[in-house]
Amino acid sequence: MNEIIEIVKITLPIIVVVYGFFLVIRSFLNKKLEEVKLQSKSESSNTTLKLRLQAYERMVLFLERITPDNLFLRLKNADLTAEELRIISIEEIRTEYAHNFSQQIYLSQEAWVMIQQAKENVIQLINQSKEEVQKDAPSSELSKRVLHEILSTQDNQTSMAMNFLKKEIQTLFFE
Repeated sequence: MNEIIEIVKITLPIIVVVYGFFLVIRSFLNKKLEEVKLQSKSESSNTTLKLRLQAYERMVLFLERITPDNLFLRLKNADLTAEELRIISIEEIRTEYAHNFSQQIYLSQEAWVMIQQAKENVIQLINQSKEEVQKDAPSSELSKRVLHEILSTQDNQTSMAMNFLKKEIQTLFFE
């Protein structure tokens, strides 16, 4: 019986020390695991932030490129008729839009809706202006008509969308 008591006297402190050591190691490993998770989350957040900023930049560039004055400057060709310029312009807008379509996942829903409205507004403006010029008129007539419409209205959707994007970037990333 004395032998059992002696064995218990020796093994019980060893068990307590080993258990304490186990608790310390487990606590240390849990802390390290949390640090790794936090670091990973931080790196992921930085990557997402960069992608979102890039998406906003691309969409501002898209809006700038579909603004009629910039669009017509890029597509300027004296040999085109107004109808040909209309077709080429709308095709250019739709191609640019398709090229940037995936950026919507990084933008707010409201921003994306404004971009879509701006695109549709420019297409509608070009189509309406084409109706007001003769079919065989030179492309410069359509350009003038569209630009005149823009200047005569206060509702420039592309500028409004660009301003919205800029404000959203400021509130999301810099405040």
